[in-house]
Amino acid sequence: MKEAHAAAGCVRTRAEANFRQGIYNTIDQWLFQRGFRQIVLRRKEIVAFLRQVPREKPGKAQSGRIKLGKDVLIPALIAHSG
Repeated sequence: MKEAHAAAGCVRTRAEANFRQGIYNTIDQWLFQRGFRQIVLRRKEIVAFLRQVPREKPGKAQSGRIKLGKDVLIPALIAHSG
């Protein structure tokens, strides 16, 4: 099963994606409200969005996390869907 997820390019855990649960929930809700009713399609769209989002460059203080601060997430989603 693990190999199947890896082959499909799936993000198995939040730790692998390295972002906060609140961000995930906001993205999920935003997509649902815009017509992504099927969970599988919504998950694929979430992965596609997260792959395009720039990450912090790992350094002394950073961890390579996806960083979407206040007032950044929704504009990024709009740009992605645009």
